Amino acid sequence: MNLRTALIIQNNSNVRCEAGGPCKGPPEEEGKYVGWIVLNEGRWHPLLNTEPIYSSAEQAIKAMEDLVEAVKKADLSEEIQNLNKILSPALKT
Repeated sequence: MNLRTALIIQNNSNVRCEAGGPCKGPPEEEGKYVGWIVLNEGRWHPLLNTEPIYSSAEQAIKAMEDLVEAVKKADLSEEIQNLNKILSPALKT
């Protein structure tokens, strides 16, 4: 997950977790589900999706909810500070 996606998840209360599937395709994906994290807006705004690895829609949604919870609790201050160091020279011009 990139910093932009993590910050969007941290700073929005309208994040929704979904599942897609069951998938059709290669045997290792057949019948599996993907997880989605999206912004709950009027239009489709996906933030993150997984490979088809979950056995059920419920498992996929639970995994996405757990991920959202972990991201919301994460301390991203060091990453933000590093980004500020990179951008500071460009912002001064």
